[in-house]
Amino acid sequence: MNYTEYKHTLQEALQRRVGENAKVYLATAEKLNGVTDDVFVIEKKGKDIHLRIYLRDLYEGSSMGEHLEESVDILYRLSEEKPFVSKEDMPEMWQSAKHRIEMRLVNKKWNIKMLEDVPYKEYLDFAVIFVVLIAAKEGVQAMLTVNREWMKKWGIGLDELWETAQKNLKKESFFVKDIKSMLKSLLDKDIEGMEEDDTEWYGNLYVMTNVKQSYGARVLLRKDILRRFAEEHKSNLYLLPSSLHEFLVLEDDGVCESSGLKKLVCEVNKESGMVEQEQWLSDSVYYYDREKEEVRIVA
Repeated sequence: MNYTEYKHTLQEALQRRVGENAKVYLATAEKLNGVTDDVFVIEKKGKDIHLRIYLRDLYEGSSMGEHLEESVDILYRLSEEKPFVSKEDMPEMWQSAKHRIEMRLVNKKWNIKMLEDVPYKEYLDFAVIFVVLIAAKEGVQAMLTVNREWMKKWGIGLDELWETAQKNLKKESFFVKDIKSMLKSLLDKDIEGMEEDDTEWYGNLYVMTNVKQSYGARVLLRKDILRRFAEEHKSNLYLLPSSLHEFLVLEDDGVCESSGLKKLVCEVNKESGMVEQEQWLSDSVYYYDREKEEVRIVA
């Protein structure tokens, strides 16, 4: 069963299962970097919060539609469960929202349409947008992107939103770890036994992200962390955008060229398949100058 057949057949089957108590319809979800995805919206009568489910992952998890009934069962169970987010979780008042405001770095050029209704601050070639934590359960977080409607409801302006997010950012924990140690922890195995030729390229390359390793690229806005790392290593730094979640940091040893690094970043984004498009951060190469204490684009 192809994807188009799957989603329409699933919609009809699920609507029969839920009956008159809910309405099931297809919608399009706008993600970052121009990515869109199909979602099922299950709208239950008398409920203010509706269930939204992305279909691509469900399709692939059902062996490309071969197990349709399993998909129906999964969605029906989800529709019957108590919603993860309720109306009471929504931050109607600024006092309840302000301590939960976070910054996110997104590529300005790639997200022009989304930014039409979203307040942001420009930084280099990024747009710094804002999200608010709605609910958290068993390690899963529900976040809401702050738009102009929410700002109006809270009675605040962009400057107050920015200042609040900056204060929260300063409280957040980040780390910089050499990539060899990072790979070892991620792969859950010892890579010491690898051939020397396989590991020599690690050299002076590091990963910079937050403790949650989620949307940790905002560490670029923590000049104190960049300054401390650069001073400890007595080096200026190349900053390579790996994804929305982290930057790679490379000590400037005088050998690397920014043009070659840019080619590498573009290849990882566009050709390697390692990073999904909605997770791309930038094709640019950034540079931290420890004398000037500034970040700039170099390629």
